[in-house]
Amino acid sequence: MASSMLLTLSNLVIYFFITPFMLIQLGNDLLGAWSFIGTLIGYTAMVQSSTTGAMTKYVAEYKTQNNQEKLQLVINSGIAQYLLLSLVALVVGSILCYLTGFFPKLQVSGYLSTIRVTFGIMVLNLVLDLPFMGIRATIAGLHRYVFLNTLQLLRIIAYAGGTVLVLLRGWDLIGLAVCDFILCVTVNITSYVFLRKILSFQLAWRYCRWDTIKLIFNFGIFSFISSFSTMIFYYTDNLVIGYMLPLPLTMIAIYGFGFKILESIKRLNQSAVGVLMPVASEISILTGEERRRKLEDLFTRGSRFSTILTLPPILFLLVFGKEFFRFWLGAGYEYVDQTYWIFVILIVPHAFVFSQYVGPNMLVGLAKHHAFAYILLGLALLNLGLSILFARYWGIYGIALGTAIPITLSRPIMHFYFKRVFDISMKKYYWNVWSGLIPIAAVLTGLLVLCKYQITISNMPALVGLAAGYAFLFWLLSYWTLDSYERQVIQHLLRKITGKAPVSTPSS
Repeated sequence: MASSMLLTLSNLVIYFFITPFMLIQLGNDLLGAWSFIGTLIGYTAMVQSSTTGAMTKYVAEYKTQNNQEKLQLVINSGIAQYLLLSLVALVVGSILCYLTGFFPKLQVSGYLSTIRVTFGIMVLNLVLDLPFMGIRATIAGLHRYVFLNTLQLLRIIAYAGGTVLVLLRGWDLIGLAVCDFILCVTVNITSYVFLRKILSFQLAWRYCRWDTIKLIFNFGIFSFISSFSTMIFYYTDNLVIGYMLPLPLTMIAIYGFGFKILESIKRLNQSAVGVLMPVASEISILTGEERRRKLEDLFTRGSRFSTILTLPPILFLLVFGKEFFRFWLGAGYEYVDQTYWIFVILIVPHAFVFSQYVGPNMLVGLAKHHAFAYILLGLALLNLGLSILFARYWGIYGIALGTAIPITLSRPIMHFYFKRVFDISMKKYYWNVWSGLIPIAAVLTGLLVLCKYQITISNMPALVGLAAGYAFLFWLLSYWTLDSYERQVIQHLLRKITGKAPVSTPSS
């Protein structure tokens, strides 16, 4: 968990500094085009979601059981499935590349050719990368998150440096895609060498079994549905903007700044709870009251940590969001108000949903995510329909509202579904998670509002200092709402970050 959070925080810092530079070098239109390409490649990369979660789960499960034969079968069969998915990605990517011609406003803007060439390079990158995703999924199933996160951090740092070099040389989007391609190849080779070092296995066709591929597929198809639903939820907005609104690339850039901050908070949350999926897989082999108790503890404590982590940045940006976007994007950025209100529309319903992000990860670990995948798909389709409808009346704000409404509706649905699957008292759950945090949030946010009207914040360092002080005070007071075991976990994480932690984690 510590390495995942450090990776996410490092990613946020790098994104914070690189984005204004990209805005200056590319301008709104080309930066919007880059976001549009990212949406297209996201739909292409979605094919891998049918395998990654399944491989991580079964590797963790068979490793816990010390079943070397099944472990060998899962690794080889999973990689074989990834090879097939590479062909699927090539076909899907080619179709999406062709369909960009059906966005007439992109043709008018003059960037269609650049978008197609850049997207083509990134599709080729994905096709070559897919088989190695099986390697990384295996490493994750072995709980080697420190290696994965360190490797990803080095890639992010190298990509930031490559971005600066590429844009200063005037190579624009195609140069960015080539830079990413080179780094991806390096990461893949390193991952393979590391796995061979820590695990004795063979890559051979004789270890690929149809029944194992079917096992992975049957489990993973619901992960694919969930991934597809997530893409509709969060990334179809760019396609709706590109097809329906005037000045589409500029509008995508405006929408993207607010959305990226939301996504950054979401990733910070996921970094804290994502590692719990293999833990849930290990709990799944238990039975009776022990199983129920451990699931309740995992869900409640994971939710509490998630809420404590993400609530301070959400509340601070609701109060000082306009100042943040103005200082961050520079005096020349003229769409501060639009970006801020898009962020507000998107973040408000997420403030409570974030607290339950541990639930979906646990469902995957328990192989209980089937019905939830269909629920998520239904909400995602509602999101798409509302975004298209509202865009006709309220433009870019309507698209954000079309996303916010299904997110709000997901709250009660998640409530009843988690109650049934985890067999816990949701009344007790809400009391344990929120009873100590609501008074702290109310008092500190009230003081923050007073600061807004009593203190003049004139630059980004002052704003960051205020945010750090607010977050530190929030987390310090929240620490005393935790039980003794949870305090031990926090202390262990802090020691681990500083390199003073013991090998084993505290036991409940």
